[in-house]
Amino acid sequence: MSDMNDEEGTDEITTEFDYKLQVAFDYASDGDQVPAQTVKLKAPTVKHRRLVAKLKQAFLRSLPEDDDDEDDDKVATPTAAAGNTPIRPSGKMIMFTMGVSKDVDLGKVLDTAVELFLKVGRINGKEALKPVHFDRMSMTDLEGMLGEYLSRFILASSVAVSPKGSS
Repeated sequence: MSDMNDEEGTDEITTEFDYKLQVAFDYASDGDQVPAQTVKLKAPTVKHRRLVAKLKQAFLRSLPEDDDDEDDDKVATPTAAAGNTPIRPSGKMIMFTMGVSKDVDLGKVLDTAVELFLKVGRINGKEALKPVHFDRMSMTDLEGMLGEYLSRFILASSVAVSPKGSS
């Protein structure tokens, strides 16, 4: 698996990233068969607000509710051990959390992701993503792209809570 897909969070604000496909597939480009190796995904804008809101709400619904009111005044932030700088959850962790939640319809989440990626994605950084590309893409890659996209762009402002007991 590529480090490009599993990087830890940083403070650097990016407007796009390249997702390296785990399972390459061929697609037609200018009459030739070309191997799809990466998908460039741009950050969402206000234009994409409804799709972004659906994805963000799905993740937030997947989080366990904290029924203990004792620690409500303690707001913890996940931090890297060395520098106490905030970190973002991994795409794999995000997808696992949503996948095991009984409160999230993962099929609808994936459909929403495809709809968004058709607007913000480019295959091999060149051609706009099309439905035919998703027809050939592996589920591993769709879920991996969504996890990374959520981590990098959509949840960056929302994941300021760490497991109970940390500060």
